[in-house]
Amino acid sequence: MSIEHFTIYWVDATGHRHKELTTMPDDKRTTDETDVLETTENHTVEQTKSAMQRLTKGPAAVAGMIKEVQVVDQDDFTCFLWKEGKVVFPTQEMLTLGG
Repeated sequence: MSIEHFTIYWVDATGHRHKELTTMPDDKRTTDETDVLETTENHTVEQTKSAMQRLTKGPAAVAGMIKEVQVVDQDDFTCFLWKEGKVVFPTQEMLTLGG
């Protein structure tokens, strides 16, 4: 099974969207300077989890400086959406039902 790559974006209090990081599966990482993937930030899953916690629960979030955090997959589908202190997607029902 191949792991997809994910990108984390966040929106500041003025409405500007920022790219935080992109994960890349280990088997897709490269050191070849001619490969386009070299220009992509290659963060691990653990770094992604840490960034999500920092963006949703850290000082900037608590202070209201971060209004939204969105995680999208390689096909640009939203996998996680947090807005102003609350998880909007996936819903609690989706998590409970495993959907």
